[in-house]
Amino acid sequence: MSKMEEKKKIPEIRFEGFGGEWKQCHLGEVGGLKNGMNFGKEAMGHGYPFVNLQDVFGKNTVDNTNLELAISNEKQRKEYSLEKGDVLFIRSSVKPEGVGEAALVSESFKNTTYSGFIIRFRPNIEMSGNFNRFIYSTISVRKQILTSATSSANTNINQDALKKIQLTLPKIGEQTKIGNYFQQLDTLITLHKKKHDKLLNVKKAMLEKMFPKKGADMPEIRFKGFSEKWEERALGELCADTYGGGTPRTSEAKYWNGDIPWIQSSDLSKEQVSNVVLRKNITTNGLRASATKLIPANSIAIVTRVGVGKLAFIPFKYATSQDFLSLSKLKINNWYGVYSIWKKLQDELHAIQGTSIKGITKEELLAKRIIIPMQNTEQTKIGNFFKHLDTLLVLHQTELTCNGLIKQGTSIG
Repeated sequence: MSKMEEKKKIPEIRFEGFGGEWKQCHLGEVGGLKNGMNFGKEAMGHGYPFVNLQDVFGKNTVDNTNLELAISNEKQRKEYSLEKGDVLFIRSSVKPEGVGEAALVSESFKNTTYSGFIIRFRPNIEMSGNFNRFIYSTISVRKQILTSATSSANTNINQDALKKIQLTLPKIGEQTKIGNYFQQLDTLITLHKKKHDKLLNVKKAMLEKMFPKKGADMPEIRFKGFSEKWEERALGELCADTYGGGTPRTSEAKYWNGDIPWIQSSDLSKEQVSNVVLRKNITTNGLRASATKLIPANSIAIVTRVGVGKLAFIPFKYATSQDFLSLSKLKINNWYGVYSIWKKLQDELHAIQGTSIKGITKEELLAKRIIIPMQNTEQTKIGNFFKHLDTLLVLHQTELTCNGLIKQGTSIG
């Protein structure tokens, strides 16, 4: 299921029970190719279903539940039919990377045709549907397609080029096993993506409802047992200390690869306030020789220059680049603090969307006002609620990434 040996066509990783070399062939040797129909404007919008570019692009299976309509006669519907096992290739694409993308017709589509921007491949040998679904997205096949494509206003590929695409095929039993494996991976990826997107929507909705709207002193949704009005405070009132940052000279090796985490704006995520990806560490010498400071654990690091709007709660001692201001010795619940500040900055960025922001001064940041519940127990409940949502989001995103890497690393041939 991964790279083939150069001389023998045998995969490095293989399911138990299968042996022998895979067969090398050209696409044109194992099936026929046919361009689709060109519909005039007057034919569009009524008649019979047809598959268009958007039904193939970015997919590996054609979904026929919401196809466009166009007039076609009985002879055309027979000539340009779509049967189970057909594969549709994008013939012409505005985006170069879109040309030659392929999607499987997993079941026969009654009275359905396909547009002239698509080439149909119909196998003349027995091929596993799921294997056929994935083989055209492998690195080796995609490289051949993109190399064979031509460019004008669009990027195009024709039947002759597709016929010459070289495939390496196992016998049908092994095809089925491999295809089913990748289908299971795809199912897991889709499942985690749906859960991730649903949780993200919940988070966005709750951020609007669990924090007071502008001019209000209480949120729409509240935990049971709390009824007091919230009060407004400047950020400078919510911490005892602040710290800036700096960068040790990169030419001095003795300043780097120490045991002090040194955080840059690129280490933070726009959507997360805890998922910091640490890439660099500095030494005590680097700390002493630059403007950066050793910042106490349980502080909030806020980007004030490149990447304004990003921030994170840091539970360990750290240092930062000059792009940060860190709030330390917080006088509010840690997690409530980081989410309320994040929401404040995001609301402001959304309000001036399209305007370039060069940065925020220390004075401007500390003067910004947020509204907070006076009871620490309410702050804690709100902070923990959003922290739990973010933990689940990171979990599903990690699963998405891992399954995607597994799929990429175990490519077919």
